[in-house]
Amino acid sequence: MSREWRALHPGESAGTRRREIERAYESFLDNDLQALRRSSGHVRKIVLDSWRRSVDRAVDPEGRPTASVLNAHELRELRRIHPLAAALPVLERLLINEAADSGFIVAVGDARGRLLWVDGDHQLRGKAEDIGFMAGTDWSELSIGTSAPGSALALDHPIQAFGAEHFNRAVHQWSCAATPV
Repeated sequence: MSREWRALHPGESAGTRRREIERAYESFLDNDLQALRRSSGHVRKIVLDSWRRSVDRAVDPEGRPTASVLNAHELRELRRIHPLAAALPVLERLLINEAADSGFIVAVGDARGRLLWVDGDHQLRGKAEDIGFMAGTDWSELSIGTSAPGSALALDHPIQAFGAEHFNRAVHQWSCAATPV
């Protein structure tokens, strides 16, 4: 994956990178173009473009997708008919079971950005639910702004999102990766 799609690279300080992105994010939201230009080397173009799409779509950087967009019946039905439902046993064996003991969570969503399955580390899942990252919620760029699940769909390409690269402030402590299938 090229630099444009990867959030961090070998040897790069995660703490320094996090602070650089946070400064650029605040400059962007404050519409401080001069400060944003100074920090432009710290924000990937695909992230900056996604932030712009988020603002253009009036996504609230403080809003949280706390309510499910799917009721229990709709979620069950989408899970039943989703093409990846047949592959779920393989996904569980290769990804989800490993994630449960390693401090990771795995999510599978549909082409509209709605999360259909979220599983993995129990404690981490609880923290993710606090920011609305749970089955039935919409994590598309239209709903939450820049995030790995939503931006991967918007760009039709795998992507990583690190800290303040997420448009929503509630997600700034998280890092994630996603790929459209």
